[in-house]
Amino acid sequence: METLEMTDAANIVARLSELPGEAVLAVWGELTTRVAGEVLTDPASLVPLTDGGASLDGRLDALMSHRRHLERAAALTQRVVRSAEAVTHMLASEHHDSVRRHDVLSGEAMGEGASDDSRAYDVEAGEFAASALGGALGLTAPAARAMAAGASTLRARHPGLLAASARGDGSVRVAAMLAGELAHLEADAARSVAQMLIDSGDHRRAHQAARQACRKTLRRLGLTRPADEVEVESTRGLWFEPHLEFESLCTMTAVLDTYDATAIQAVMEERARRLQENSAPGARLFVGAARADALTDLILENCTVTATLNLQVPIIARPPDPSRSAVAGLLDPPRSTGVPDAEDVSDLLDARVPRPAIGVPPGHSPASPATSSMVLGACGVRGVGVLSAGVVARLAATAGVGFTATLASHHGCGRITTLATTTAAHRPSVGIAKLVRERDGVCRFPFCETAASRCDLDHVMPFDQGGPTSATNLQALCRHHHRAKTHGGFRVRMTPDGVCTWLSPSGARWVTEPGGITHADAVRAA
Repeated sequence: METLEMTDAANIVARLSELPGEAVLAVWGELTTRVAGEVLTDPASLVPLTDGGASLDGRLDALMSHRRHLERAAALTQRVVRSAEAVTHMLASEHHDSVRRHDVLSGEAMGEGASDDSRAYDVEAGEFAASALGGALGLTAPAARAMAAGASTLRARHPGLLAASARGDGSVRVAAMLAGELAHLEADAARSVAQMLIDSGDHRRAHQAARQACRKTLRRLGLTRPADEVEVESTRGLWFEPHLEFESLCTMTAVLDTYDATAIQAVMEERARRLQENSAPGARLFVGAARADALTDLILENCTVTATLNLQVPIIARPPDPSRSAVAGLLDPPRSTGVPDAEDVSDLLDARVPRPAIGVPPGHSPASPATSSMVLGACGVRGVGVLSAGVVARLAATAGVGFTATLASHHGCGRITTLATTTAAHRPSVGIAKLVRERDGVCRFPFCETAASRCDLDHVMPFDQGGPTSATNLQALCRHHHRAKTHGGFRVRMTPDGVCTWLSPSGARWVTEPGGITHADAVRAA
């Protein structure tokens, strides 16, 4: 039976070899859909269990045979997935070359008749290829650019690694990483080391294990890359981001000098051990939680710095239902017909956040929440996440944190955007610029993750065509995507509440919302 199936498969492959490449890709896509449908409907249909008969030994043999077939099927599927990933990377490289050639020909077609103004902005051929491909794949432009560059490097310097990936014998991402590890070597030496890694099977290992095996091989051969002090220094840092699962938690990532990290670890572990020993019976801290508490204590116990946080303040027309969470209050649509001014917000902050106040006896609140017709919902801090009113109060009372406020408007679907005014000048005011960057969070180009603080502020409708300098016509764009909009043929329109619809030169559409959410639009331009 198995021999017959292999013969059928060989006949199908022979017929496919007669089809043009685009048709082969279409068949591949249809086969993927068919296999996925089979698995979702009845996984056993792909690898059926044979009848072992009535005897116990027969059934055991049938199950063991089924087990082996499933393992072979899973290995085959993994090989197909790896091969598909390698093909995607090679297509990305080819896409970049195609766009580059198109740009070169377009430049030649323009000829010397182009005006001085049009030549004032030099555009590199293929500069915006990654932006278009990234949108098609749901990736950032840097990720798409890395795919194309990695495949080009593999094709030029490491055809053996690329061929192994294309066969599904290893991940193309690992192959690209290995190519980067060998980039400091001459071409012949790099190919020799790569072949060693293929022969040893290290190219099949997981990303970090393969990297370690490569560096071990380089050390053994005396070919290690000299340390780049600038690269090492630029790698050090400390970053914060909201926790992916729990809004009450935040993730902190630190990259430190080995000496500093060792010293911090020793002190932190000792402090964590004492915290565990002193914890109440039956409430012993987990090891990770004890370390987090120890680190927090060590940083804050002698802290004398006064910090300032900017809060995104959602305005709610009435106090939230006590039975609902603070986050639910944040996402509720507004029930007020008016927009409060800065004095209202100040009163609300005074009413909700305990802080020292002149002439107010200790233990008394400067104002009462019940006296206001509007209250604060849970506030957001860019890069950290949602802070409940209780957390804001604790920060104000114990950590010496001051606050600035940004008005925010609800849109009923969970999206919150900031409110701003308009200026007649081309350059936005400090207040408008701050509000637009707070609203957008990141570059508004599809799938881009560049922080808005590092972006230009672009007029969606150009200023010289009557576009106002206001939050309803300004968006944060990183310099690359600002150039893509101006010179790369990408077009965009924006609704008053900051939702942008993008159109690529090839006709693909995307919708981006404030905060970095991108939706692929099924409709394509004619």
